[in-house]
Amino acid sequence: MDIIDRIIDWFDTTLERRNLIKNFNKRAEDAWMNGYSGIYLKAKITWGNSANKTNFSRTYSGITILTASGKELDYVMCQMIGTVIMSDMKLCKGLVKSGFDTLEVRGSNQVGYESSLQNYLLESNNDGTIDL
Repeated sequence: MDIIDRIIDWFDTTLERRNLIKNFNKRAEDAWMNGYSGIYLKAKITWGNSANKTNFSRTYSGITILTASGKELDYVMCQMIGTVIMSDMKLCKGLVKSGFDTLEVRGSNQVGYESSLQNYLLESNNDGTIDL
């Protein structure tokens, strides 16, 4: 791979990462504004946790979900939100492919939940089934 290909790949990955965050924030805002969610969530790119590093990890490898509505959340609620977000396998794979390795969910009181995105990846067999 020559230097031009590396630069183009870096820009493509950077744009993809920004678009993932932008799309999540738009969907979360719409859900809150339309009354589907009582919590206004907002995502941002953060440092991440080096213990979660994968072959795809970027320097800023964390995605942190915060409550933008000032709502305090306990650990269990943060964990539930994280689990719901990561139950979307396409989103999870897109995050890992884009260089993220850590998911954090935090309330306004800074209580939070953190997990490796790799923990959420399921592998499918050749016949289309999934081993759990």
